[in-house]
Amino acid sequence: MLIGAFESVEPPEVELALAPGDVLVGYTDGVTDARSPSGERFGDERLVATLDAARPGSAPMLVAAIRDALAAYQGAEEPADDVTIVAVGRRAPARSQGRRGGRSSTV
Repeated sequence: MLIGAFESVEPPEVELALAPGDVLVGYTDGVTDARSPSGERFGDERLVATLDAARPGSAPMLVAAIRDALAAYQGAEEPADDVTIVAVGRRAPARSQGRRGGRSSTV
């Protein structure tokens, strides 16, 4: 949904709980509207495939995966629109590696 472009349009309020390891990715239409040298759009399906291939990944890893996929797709073409990608993730709990305070020990 286009957010903030028109004062009269109020976006719906959504509450979302991220489970440990979840990442929420937001992007502008410049991502899906990016064009290849032959003029084909990057599109939603290619974006989803890019995210699927980068799973599981942290928020910075997913942003980098999209950025890299766009650069490879566009080649030397200049972006026709702004490209903004924002990702927010919830870290998975750290794994305990030993019995004493999470430290590992060797005998």
